[in-house]
Amino acid sequence: MYRSTTQPFAGQIKPARPPCPSDQTGAELIRDSFQIGMTLVELIVVATILAILASISVFWVYHYQSMAYDVTAKHDLNLFIESQANYISNNDDYLGDMGSVVSGVPSIASTISLEGFSISPGVTITVTSVSPFSAAARHIKGRKTFYTVVKDGTITE
Repeated sequence: MYRSTTQPFAGQIKPARPPCPSDQTGAELIRDSFQIGMTLVELIVVATILAILASISVFWVYHYQSMAYDVTAKHDLNLFIESQANYISNNDDYLGDMGSVVSGVPSIASTISLEGFSISPGVTITVTSVSPFSAAARHIKGRKTFYTVVKDGTITE
């Protein structure tokens, strides 16, 4: 039969004592030997490593960002070549004189406007020669200037 749960506890209660090293397993001994937290030297080393990694990553971000600006300038120069080709097929002459500017920079005023051509912000295209018709493009935050002779259609740095 079942015992009643109202009977008093007849066993002995052992007093709590600190664990003896011989009672612990190897993993418990290793865990107990570590201190909780980090020392000041460890924190300084970690902060130094993080600072070095951050400075390297910032350098690469700016490097790739300037490369993207250069690609934008080159792309706009290619579109300018195509727009000039369309213009010459209709008008038998190029649009713009030496020194004429198409600008996406607010502080530089554009002196020519091609139909269907819009320039990206920060890019400036300048007509460098009229015989043969050539132009140069540069982004204000880029590193490179790109040159082209419109008749050839090739773009060089």
